[in-house]
Amino acid sequence: RVAFNGTVPEPRDRYWRGLVLTRFNGRTWTGREPSISRDARNQIEVRGDPLDYEVTLEPTRQQWVFALDMPMQWSLPQTFMGPFQELARSIPIDQRISYNVTSYTSFRVGRELSDLYRRWYSSLPENTNPRTAELARQMRAAAGSDRAFAESVLAMLHEQDFYYTLEPPPLGSNPVDRFLFDTRRGFCEHYAWAFAVLMRSVGIPTRIVLGYHGGELNPIGGHMIVRQSDAHAWTYVWLDGE
Repeated sequence: RVAFNGTVPEPRDRYWRGLVLTRFNGRTWTGREPSISRDARNQIEVRGDPLDYEVTLEPTRQQWVFALDMPMQWSLPQTFMGPFQELARSIPIDQRISYNVTSYTSFRVGRELSDLYRRWYSSLPENTNPRTAELARQMRAAAGSDRAFAESVLAMLHEQDFYYTLEPPPLGSNPVDRFLFDTRRGFCEHYAWAFAVLMRSVGIPTRIVLGYHGGELNPIGGHMIVRQSDAHAWTYVWLDGE
């Protein structure tokens, strides 16, 4: 549950950031265990006005602390920001807790990306999802720029016959190929993963964020309820200069 002190963000800005995935083995994505980063907050450039709010979080028995993307200040003790701007607590959350957060929904993360991280965030295992890689190369050549390519992939997923379902068919050993070319059925993680693999296939650094998107305002209490059914996955891409 979330109580805002003043402005309530528009639905399109209600991304509740959790854990970040960076590694893909051809079938699944994984991330790191929570760790403290002294430099993560310094990489964030914020724009616009801040949003102040209080979160009441039910026990998860995990370390992840959810906040509106992008958090800049928080009151929960023993909580730190990890290297991918994710919040985590040093001990699992095993009872209901409340904490205050200041977030900005308009921001940029980092001005430069080293060659090491550029390779890390665009790496893919060899000889996996070959049809996806070929499609990415064709679409990137036709688009002319990384941004135009990303927009063309989004348009493809929106406009072609893809279907959202919580009961997708099995995908096998090359899951992105099968999703994009055969089943075309899945939920948010399928779309986020396919988008990320298409980007990485042409060397565009990408990572995936897991959390929640949305929230329903309670007309009586005035607070927002974010449910487990709001769980979501989305992608970050690196565009030089942006």
